[in-house]
Amino acid sequence: MQIETKEPVLSTAPKKNWRWTVVIWLIIGGFINYLDRANLSIAAP
Repeated sequence: MQIETKEPVLSTAPKKNWRWTVVIWLIIGGFINYLDRANLSIAAP
């Protein structure tokens, strides 16, 4: 008689995707902030 044991499968793919999504959004936000401040410094004086 054989007993099958199932080992837990740890999936790391969603965590990696989430990490890169956050990094991309931070880069986009920083770029928009840079453009906004550059335009305001020209238009505001």
